[in-house]
Amino acid sequence: MAGVQKVCLSNLNINFNNALIVGIIIAKNSPRTIGSKKKNGESRGVMSFTLRDSNIDTINADVWGSEYFVTTFYERFLVGDVVAISNPKICIKSGDNEIYRPQATSPFYLSLNEGASDMCIFDGDTFGSYLPLLHIPTKPCAGYCGLSEVMKITGTDMTVCTVEIMDNTTPASLILDIFDIDTIQRTEQWRPLESVLFIADVRVSWRSFAVRVQTCSRSVVTHQPHTPEAESLRLYIRNQANTRGGEAAAWAAWSGERANTASVSQIRDRLSNGAPFCAALHALLTHLDLDEFVTSKLINSFQCRQAIERLSVGDICWNNAVQR
Repeated sequence: MAGVQKVCLSNLNINFNNALIVGIIIAKNSPRTIGSKKKNGESRGVMSFTLRDSNIDTINADVWGSEYFVTTFYERFLVGDVVAISNPKICIKSGDNEIYRPQATSPFYLSLNEGASDMCIFDGDTFGSYLPLLHIPTKPCAGYCGLSEVMKITGTDMTVCTVEIMDNTTPASLILDIFDIDTIQRTEQWRPLESVLFIADVRVSWRSFAVRVQTCSRSVVTHQPHTPEAESLRLYIRNQANTRGGEAAAWAAWSGERANTASVSQIRDRLSNGAPFCAALHALLTHLDLDEFVTSKLINSFQCRQAIERLSVGDICWNNAVQR
């Protein structure tokens, strides 16, 4: 293009005019509709995406225009597309702009306005060199949290995709809730016990005594990351699938003891200690009421001051005294 200068993200500055930036989309956020400041009150839209052009360099970009333009833009360009952006406005990042977007390495962000900037699919000779960048995590692998660490952290219709995830730090699994449509569509490519995910900036919450993790506007999900940790996890899961004893064997290895036979009273005593253990229970099921679901909440015992369960059918405490 005449008068257009190709610029790498590492060399970007606010003095560039008619810049041409090529990179691969690694994340994007759903479009939002906002009220226009114009007198006619026409609705306008905005969306954002994250671009990468090297192993290190990433940048966020905002797209502004009519509601139709932004929605069409969102549907046209997908995560994994290699694109060329011409004549973007280069802006300096501020804290307010970055709260709800993925963390990027560039001190700038791009602003694309309808009628002023352009973006298209890139098909140049270097197209293939950008594709591996999709599998590079956006944060250092040395600082990631295993699921065992995550589990220790304490009115609108929405589309959600729920995925069960596990790793090599605990036999327990976690539920991952995904809300944005683009990532939900990408989950169709994921395969049980084969796909490895690196999830940056995920939200952790407690729900009904269970830990759940959720993607948000800052999250970047990297499928099949090219890292030694990912290969180690993939090998671990493959070996676990071929191990005799299955899940029971995995829990025994994690707790550091064999699954010895225990009685109900012995298991109850060990549960009061709060330490993980593995046991084999041989018992007769005497009652199972499928019609009445029991909901439980944590409250404090009046005497022992320890957290106990409050059930819909009564309170349980070894001291038999509950603060109400």
